[in-house]
Amino acid sequence: MTKPPVPSFAVTAVSMLKKHQAVEAARLCASGLEFYPDYIAGYLLLAEAYSALNQTVDARLILDEAQRRFPRHNVPKYVEPIIPKSVTPSVPVEVPIAVPQFVAPVVPKEVPKNIPPSAPQSVLRIIDTAPFSNDQRIIRSTSVRLIPGLEYTSLRFEGMRQRGRREIAHLSDPPAFREFHTMRRTTRPAEAPFEPKRSVSLEELATRLEKARMPRQVEALPPHVPSPQVGGGPTVVTETIARIYMQQGSYDRAIEAFRVLQKSKPQQHTHFAQLIAECEKARA
Repeated sequence: MTKPPVPSFAVTAVSMLKKHQAVEAARLCASGLEFYPDYIAGYLLLAEAYSALNQTVDARLILDEAQRRFPRHNVPKYVEPIIPKSVTPSVPVEVPIAVPQFVAPVVPKEVPKNIPPSAPQSVLRIIDTAPFSNDQRIIRSTSVRLIPGLEYTSLRFEGMRQRGRREIAHLSDPPAFREFHTMRRTTRPAEAPFEPKRSVSLEELATRLEKARMPRQVEALPPHVPSPQVGGGPTVVTETIARIYMQQGSYDRAIEAFRVLQKSKPQQHTHFAQLIAECEKARA
């Protein structure tokens, strides 16, 4: 299995191109793009390596592919190689140049001792921005059942086009069980040591019953209400009370009440006599 290159393979490729190692640089960039297809600097350096090998057609195809993948970036149509294929000694040519008349610059008397270092002439700038990809991503989840009613789900993002070649690693492991996940066990109070029952004799039980004193329960009796007596006392007798006795079946009290009414109301003597006759008939 091929070991994947580090994400900073572009820096190594630049140093290879400067050392006239265009073939090794092209192989490194191609291997890096297999694992990092959204790295635009890898495409540019691969095109420079092909251009250094005098394969301009392939270099332009790589640039066109980079422009298609990254439409928001301004990808150049042609990349100049960092090193030429063959180095020829250059012969200096003397060209007459009209030197303008300038005023001599004023040189200060005191020269600063600490001279800041000059910036390098060749600077490589690699800008790593968030790539724009039309590849649709999906989320794959895996559920792990820890205990009944508690599940842990791990998520993984995956592209539809690059599915199977690259993926984001799983999330961290499920969290460890805590104390509140365990079932609470009801604690029972400590039981007293078992003592065998001692047999008790009848004499001892009788002695205990004699010593035991039960509190006397005094029930509250309702007050005695004397029944109304027709004959004695200052009870008022009316025809309504007499008829109530008659309806209740107390014919003796009803007859006595009607007789009292005959004495108090002699004008209704005949009426009360008829009622007395009805009570005697019903009593018989």
